[in-house]
Amino acid sequence: MIKSILQILIIGLFATGCSTMISPEKTSVYIQSKKDGQAFIVKDTEGTIVAKAITPAVIKLDNKGDSSYTYLTQCETKLEESEMNEWVFGNLLMVSITGLIIDISNGYSNEPVDKVSLLNCNTVRKKKIARLARKQDCGNYVNEYDRSIYDFNYKKNKKTIYNLKYSQDHLLKYCSDYVDISHYRKQASTINRVYASYL
Repeated sequence: MIKSILQILIIGLFATGCSTMISPEKTSVYIQSKKDGQAFIVKDTEGTIVAKAITPAVIKLDNKGDSSYTYLTQCETKLEESEMNEWVFGNLLMVSITGLIIDISNGYSNEPVDKVSLLNCNTVRKKKIARLARKQDCGNYVNEYDRSIYDFNYKKNKKTIYNLKYSQDHLLKYCSDYVDISHYRKQASTINRVYASYL
């Protein structure tokens, strides 16, 4: 009796793919973000919404078929490609080409990733606002620099060279990512030398 059961199990394993037999229909996926409370949706490869939640969350996604999913928030679109199902290798260990073909044809050769990290849109939005504010500040520094150059050329004294040095230093220190400062770098040595003479 036991021998017959074993024979049936062995025949079943060879006639059916390992991942088709053993893998669950769905994978639990943990979704996180640096700060909790980020809303997101998940779409499959056909664009159908298959999940909606707020981080942190555990959702269940289908294993069968192309297990790639796209995670969307207000500020991010993130495609997570499917991973090879480890049970597929069971076919190779058992030298079951039939099982491997069955797993692939049934769509159980891949599975979704089990952990996804998303950005916090509030954090991203704050960084964008800060960057815009810094860019505006740099525009003001450029205007101050140009005005200080004019004032110094019109009236050379300690106050005008101090204002020029102040504008130059802020441009060079904070604005390299926002404006072209190559022109100001070329003039820096001259301005620094003149500034030193007034100390």
